[in-house]
Amino acid sequence: MQQPFLFYIIFLFLVIVRFINTADNFTITLEPTWKNLEQRKTKNIRKFGGKWILAGSITFKKKAKDTVTLGKIYLQWHGPTLENVVGSLYKKKPDKDFLPIEENILTDGKWNKKKQTLMFNFPSYEYLGAVNTFYVVLTIPPDREHHLKNGHFSLEKRCLPGPYRECIYNNKLAFNKNLFQD
Repeated sequence: MQQPFLFYIIFLFLVIVRFINTADNFTITLEPTWKNLEQRKTKNIRKFGGKWILAGSITFKKKAKDTVTLGKIYLQWHGPTLENVVGSLYKKKPDKDFLPIEENILTDGKWNKKKQTLMFNFPSYEYLGAVNTFYVVLTIPPDREHHLKNGHFSLEKRCLPGPYRECIYNNKLAFNKNLFQD
């Protein structure tokens, strides 16, 4: 009779220790930004179909030596229904400032209108080191900018590798609701 009880106590202890270690070793931070990246506004708006806006960054940090890969990032829209969202995901080079140039682009996003989700599927898995930062850049037509000011994006947990999914189990990772408001 005591053996099953002891087994459950040990199992519970191991689960708690794993959760504490995961929470300490893996973190994700969403940093909201609303920065117009355009220098020559009218020329690029015509060329790209809208303003280039740096919407924010997603930073993955890990202290553990575990090998962790990331193959996709999904951003769920919370706000008025949007017909289309055009976005790109850029990877920050270590020890360099962010530049929205071709050599830093990781992937272009695909909008799922039904699920209201901007999906970034990587061409190959990214190995996550101690610190990895990704930047979300949106192309926003001038007549659609007001729609984005009435909502926000959140990071979908289902797209994350296991250790990161565990560390944010009860947390909602979202770009601040007030991000797009003046």
